[in-house]
Amino acid sequence: MAKVSIIIPVYNTEKFLKRCLDSIINQTFKDIEIVCVNDGSKDNSLNILKEYHQKDNRILIINQENSGVSAARNAGVIKSSGEYIMFVDSDDWIELDTVESVYSIIEKSNVDVVKFNCITDNSYKNEELEKGDLCGLEEKEFSTSQNGFVELINTRVLSGELYCSVCLLMIRKEALLKTSLFVKGIPYAEDCILFNELLDKIETIYFTDKCLYHYYRNLSSCTKSSKYYVQNIYSSARAYEKLIEIIENDKFEKKNRVEVTNDRFGRIIMGSLFLIYLDKQKTKKEFIQLLDELMSDKTIPVIIRNTDIRKMAAHLSIPFKLLNKRKFKTLVMFYDFRNICRNIKEKLYVEEKK
Repeated sequence: MAKVSIIIPVYNTEKFLKRCLDSIINQTFKDIEIVCVNDGSKDNSLNILKEYHQKDNRILIINQENSGVSAARNAGVIKSSGEYIMFVDSDDWIELDTVESVYSIIEKSNVDVVKFNCITDNSYKNEELEKGDLCGLEEKEFSTSQNGFVELINTRVLSGELYCSVCLLMIRKEALLKTSLFVKGIPYAEDCILFNELLDKIETIYFTDKCLYHYYRNLSSCTKSSKYYVQNIYSSARAYEKLIEIIENDKFEKKNRVEVTNDRFGRIIMGSLFLIYLDKQKTKKEFIQLLDELMSDKTIPVIIRNTDIRKMAAHLSIPFKLLNKRKFKTLVMFYDFRNICRNIKEKLYVEEKK
C-alpha cells in the first residue's frame, strides 16, 4: 500500500498530459500510487497513459466511458490504496517536491487534511498570472471544532479569498470516504460541495502558504457562449441546494453560512444573466422567455429573493428587484441602459489614453 495516491482524471488533454505525468513520476517522494482515470478520451491521451505505464509501474490506468470529472475522481478514489489522497488535473502540474513537502507536515502533525497553495500559469513557459490565494490564515494546524473556524472558512471560500479546489489538498482517505465524494451531475462548485462536507468529517486541517500546484489557464479559450452561462445558472442552483443541505445537517453554526452561501450564488446567477444578455445570441423576446423559465425553477427564485442587496450599488441591486418581481421587460430595458453607460465609459477611457 502506497502512502499517497495521486488521482488524475484524464479527458482529451494530450497536449498537456506528458507535462503533468512527468511532474508526478519524478516526485522526490517515491512512495506514491498514480491512479489515472481515462474518462473516454477521443484523442491520444490513452496511448500516452499506456506509454508512461510501461515506464513506471506505479501508474494504474482505469478506463471508463465519458462520465465527467466527478465520476472519474470517484472511480480513482475507490481504486486507490494510499493512506492519503491527492488530486491533479491532467492539464496542470505540480512542483517536484510537492508530495514530500506536504507529507512531511502530515508526519509532524498527523492532521486529516493539508491545504497548500497554487500558482496560476498561462503557458508552458510558466508565465505567472497569480500566486497563491488570499486566505489570510497563519501557517499552522487548525481544529474544525474551534469556535467560528468553519464559519470563517466558509465565508472566505464563498468570497473567493480561499481556493477550495481539491487539487490543493492532501486528504486522509479514511476521512474522504465518510463524505458522499464528488456529486455527479453538478459540474459547477463540485469542489466547494466536497470541501464543505469534508469539514464535518475531519478534526484537523493544516494550512500552508507553500505554492506547490500549477493551475494552467488557457487564455486563448476564455470566450464562453450564452448556452454555457445558462447551464451555469442551473448548475449553480443545484450546487446551492446541496450546500444548503450540508449546512443544515452538519454540526456547525448555520445562519451566517446560509446567508453567505445565498449571497454568493445570487451574485453568480445575476452575473451570468448579464453575460447572457451581452452575448446577443438571443433576441430580446428569447431572453425574456429565458428569464421566465429560470424563475420557474424551484430554487433560483429563492436565491434571488434571499440575496442581501442592501449594500449593493444600484446597478447591481436593481436587477435583483426587477427579477424578483418578474418585471422581465423592465429588466431588459435596464440592461440596455446599463450597456449604453458601459460603452460610453469605455469610449471616454480610450479618448483619455490618446
